[in-house]
Order: sequence, then structure tokens, then C-alpha cells
Amino acid sequence: MKTQTCFHVARLMILGLLVAILAMLTSMATPLAQAAPKTTRNVSPFGTDSGNCSVSACKTITYALTQATAGDTLNLEAGTYSAANGETLPLVPTVDVTINGAGAIFTIIDGANTQRVMTVNSGRNITLQNLTITRGKNAGFLCVIIGSPGEGGGVCNLGTLTVSNSTFSGNDAEYGGGIYNATGTLTVSNSTFYFNLATHGAGIYNATGTLTVSNSTFWNNRAWVLGNGGGIDNNNGTLTVSNSTFSDNLAGYGGGIYTNGTLNMTNNTFSGNTADSQGGGIYKTNVAVNMFNTIIANSTGGDCYSSCTMFCISGSSANNLDQDSSCPATIHGDPKLGPLASNGGATQTFALLPNSPAIDAGSAVSCANSPINGLDQRGQSRNDLQCDIGAYEMQMSDRNNTTLNPGTTMRTFGPPRAGIQYSGIDPGATTVIKVTSWSGGTPATALGAWWEITPVTGTGLNLTLSLCYSTAELGSLTESNLRFWRYSGGTWSQVGGAPTLSGASPNRCAQIAGVTDLSRWTLATGNPGNTPTAVTLSSFRANAPTFDLVAWFKQMLGLAR
Repeated sequence: MKTQTCFHVARLMILGLLVAILAMLTSMATPLAQAAPKTTRNVSPFGTDSGNCSVSACKTITYALTQATAGDTLNLEAGTYSAANGETLPLVPTVDVTINGAGAIFTIIDGANTQRVMTVNSGRNITLQNLTITRGKNAGFLCVIIGSPGEGGGVCNLGTLTVSNSTFSGNDAEYGGGIYNATGTLTVSNSTFYFNLATHGAGIYNATGTLTVSNSTFWNNRAWVLGNGGGIDNNNGTLTVSNSTFSDNLAGYGGGIYTNGTLNMTNNTFSGNTADSQGGGIYKTNVAVNMFNTIIANSTGGDCYSSCTMFCISGSSANNLDQDSSCPATIHGDPKLGPLASNGGATQTFALLPNSPAIDAGSAVSCANSPINGLDQRGQSRNDLQCDIGAYEMQMSDRNNTTLNPGTTMRTFGPPRAGIQYSGIDPGATTVIKVTSWSGGTPATALGAWWEITPVTGTGLNLTLSLCYSTAELGSLTESNLRFWRYSGGTWSQVGGAPTLSGASPNRCAQIAGVTDLSRWTLATGNPGNTPTAVTLSSFRANAPTFDLVAWFKQMLGLAR
């Protein structure tokens, strides 16, 4: 009887446990079952404002927003959406939605210079992507209940706003021509701000919110003569900028950026920005500016300016380059940039010229860590021997040659993946070209690459030379048998014994000391035999940057990255 009772109790305990588990699973499943499904709602200039926009396209974004539920996506077909075409501006989403265009060149929301385009209220989470917001204007309307009139020409944000692969152009306001970020969280990526106007913050005005900008370009934005921040005015918020370009922006103070709040910058390029008073590149008050791997140059009104004169907060900095020695930089002088151009990726950039001191001069730690994560503004890898300073990382596909000055410590040469260190006589500006093909095919004993190295001074040298290669270039060769070979007078000669090997593909490097002459070199397990074809700089496909029509169309169509 006792045994049966124990069994019965045990059975009841097991049954109770199963019921409890079933109840828990039911409670977990109920919210999922009750959650409203996410819907894609379509909008077209040729649609009709009826139904719920999920089967047949509606005509206006205004109407589609009245049909949307939280989590929906509004897909906008190509066309112009404006008050003249039935929109009620500003657009004010009442639920969290994604508004997705057909590409910035084709999907345009136009304020017609009469009204702000959108307001994102507190508590809302809105995503804008693959579209253009243009000609939004706010000449005297509040964005917040307690604020200044004229806030936000394109968009006023009090909630959470994410902008990607989009363009803000021709917007106008007193504060924040493109976007006024009041107390909200604003994230901008792969986007362009140009020709926006404001008294303060022509591109973006960040009042007390959090603003994060990456892989974006601000050019030709204009704050008025006594205004702050042609590109961005960070009034009293937190601003983080990475892999971005600021060019030809204008303000009274801080042509590129004016900051009265914490500013964090990594791998950016500022060039050609103007301040009528001070700080053509950056103007800061007594706040922390943390700056790494950033170029600030060609500024009118000084590259950097701080209004603080005593007990100043400085922040951290490393591996920066400025032209006039007014910024916390380790390299001073001309960064040698190409023109602002479509060099690939979603936005325009400044390419580094082959003799730019920014090549291989960045902090590897900053390039590897967030927010850079080993990529440049274009999305190209920063896996060179040493990453570059600025938003642009030179690639072998950009240029196969560089002309830099070797150092008394090892100086690497960017895409050619070579390094030179001198002792005694300085070889001067040295051109290194890496050629990844051989006339008549790759020799059976040699790497799938060779280098032509031309110094200014070629005699009396005592150099340490490093040549680096990938697994593909090594091919089937036995790496331990590699030796340095030099081509001179029509023949190949082995130089030195077994080199020191280090690193990993594509930066696996062989190094020897005691090199006295520079010409054509390779790594081989025996005499290469083949004559390396003479090369000229013009034989490589990446000389001066040119307009990339395919990249431009990808950006405009929302296909870039």
C-alpha cells in the first residue's frame, strides 16, 4: 500500500510538472499568436488611395501610413512624392515603420521649399532607406514644444531614426537643414548630405541627442556667416563619426563640424572646408574630442580650433594627419588627395594619391575595432600591412604603385605590400610597383609576382627589404626554399640566404638585411629565368580617379552594399 501511495504521489508530481510545462509553453506561444503580422504596403504615384495598400499600390505615403501597423514596410515605387501629388506634409508616422525607396535617384520626397518633409515623434522607431529627401523647409515651426522656431528642414527627429543609402539635398531651416535631431537617436550610414542650408547645422543639427554617422559624405552644405557647423552642429549631444568624408562645407564656426558635446572620430577625411571665423575643419568648445586615423586638411579658417584656453578637456588622439599643425596630429603637411569622386561604394570619397603620407600610417587597432571593423568608407578591406589614415583605403585594384620615403624603422608601401628600412644613406622618395603577371607566364620556381623598386639615391645603400605575398601568389612553391632574387644587367642573381618569414596571407612577408641595390626583385626557389617586362606607371589601371558610372547607378538604385 505504501508502495502504491508513493507511486501515486510520484505520478501526480510528474503530471503536475507536465501541466506546468504545458502552461508555460502556452503562455509563451500566446503573444506570438496574437502579434500582428508585418505587412509590406506598396505606394506608387500611379496608385489609388484605397484599401490597405498591400495588394494594390496606394498613391500617397500619407494614406499608406494610416493603414500601417507596427513593423510594416512601405515600399515606394520610383517617383516624386509631394504636396502637389497629394501628400500631407510633414509626414508623421504613428507606428514604427520602414520606408523603403527604389533608389535615391528615383524615389524623391519633395517639400517644395514650403514645408518640413517628416516629423518623427518621441517613442517612434522609423527607418528611411534608398530615397531622397529634398527641398524641405522650416522657416518658423517648432520641432519640440520648448525649442527654437525653424527646426528641421528635411526631418525633425525626437524618436529613433535610422537613415541608410539615402540623400538629403536642398533642405533649409534655421537649425538642421537636413535633419534636426532633438533628443532622439539618429543613425546615418551610406548616405549623402549636400546643398543643405541652415543658420546652424546645415547638414545635421544634433541638439541633445545621440548621433552616429558612418560611411557617409557631407559636401557643399552651408551654414550662415555667423552660424555653426556647415556639415554637422553637435550642440550638446554625443556625436560619433567614422569612415566619412566632409568636403567644401561652410560655416562661421566649424565648416566641417562644430561641437559643443562629445565627439568621437575614426578614419575620416576632411578637405576643403571653410569657416569665416575659426575652425574650417573642426571647431570645439571645452569638450572631449577623441580622434583617430583622421585627415583634416586644405581648410580655410584653420584645420582645427578650440575656444578653450585654460583647463581644457582634450580627449584622446592617435595617428591623425593635418596640414597646418592645429589639430592633435602626428603627421603634418599635404595629405596629397585626389578630387572628390565616385571611387566605388555608396558615396563619394577622396582617393589617396600614390605619394600620400597617409598610406600605411594609420593605427591598426583603430582600423580593426568597431566602428571601422576592417573596412573603409567604400566597404573595401583594410587588410594591408598597415591601414591608411582617412576614410579611403588604397587597394591594388586602385593603384599598383606608391612613392614614399623609407624610414629608419620599417616603412611599408601600401598595396604593393613591400617595406624598406634604411641605415646610413637615405634612398629618398622610392617608387615601388608590384606586378602580378610575368611575360611568358609565371616561372615554375618563382612567385606569381615581382617588384620594381626605384629610389632617388641608388648607391651606398644599406637596406632591410621586405616583400609580401598571398597564398595564391606562393602557389605550389615550398616556402622554406624561397630566396630573394634581383634582376640586373639582363640576369637574375640570388641575394642572401634564407629570409625571415612572418605574417599570414595576404601579408606573408619575407625579409632580408644588407641590401645594397634596388631594381627588380622577386622571391623564388631557383633562378626565375624569365625576363620581367618593363613597367610604367601608366600601364596600371588606377591612376587618377575617374567617375564610376556603375557605382553611381548602384548608389542611386539602392544596390550599393
